[in-house]
Amino acid sequence: MRALGAGMDALEQHAESEENPDLANTIIYEYRKIMDRMKQSVTQNSECHDEIKEELRALLIETERLEIQKMYEAGEIDRAEEKELRRFVNYIESISLYEVVE
Repeated sequence: MRALGAGMDALEQHAESEENPDLANTIIYEYRKIMDRMKQSVTQNSECHDEIKEELRALLIETERLEIQKMYEAGEIDRAEEKELRRFVNYIESISLYEVVE
């Protein structure tokens, strides 16, 4: 992106010094289109990564809940510990959902 920007700057300077800047302006226009496409690509990749992160967070929270249930059923934790762990998982989930909304 910086290289394209530097190229555009050089072309703009060249266009200012030329009597007929049409060719330079055409190339500058093409550079801008390329830069716009690159920016859109970065945005789309970022959105895709955000969706994957959300799915992984949801999977992690569900896995934690299942593990708490297994520990309770196996007698590894008592009812009070199960409640406390579930509250903690719910708290983490609410924070995750709040971050997604922002």
